[in-house]
Amino acid sequence: MTLADYARKWHRDPLRNFAVACYEQWTMEELCAAAAAEPDATDMQRWFLSAEEWYDAVNAALLERYSTLLYRF
Repeated sequence: MTLADYARKWHRDPLRNFAVACYEQWTMEELCAAAAAEPDATDMQRWFLSAEEWYDAVNAALLERYSTLLYRF
């Protein structure tokens, strides 16, 4: 799922949503750790997310970050 797919699936602003914030603010290591962890209750409350949406957002950001790194080389 890309960042755009996430925004469409969850009816979020494509430029201002949790997945975009994760992509812009977290490192690859932080995204990997988040994807393997339980959903963060603070993030879910602040962004009005379900656990499923939190996972989708983190994984979309992780996929986008990974794709970006692949294209650099």
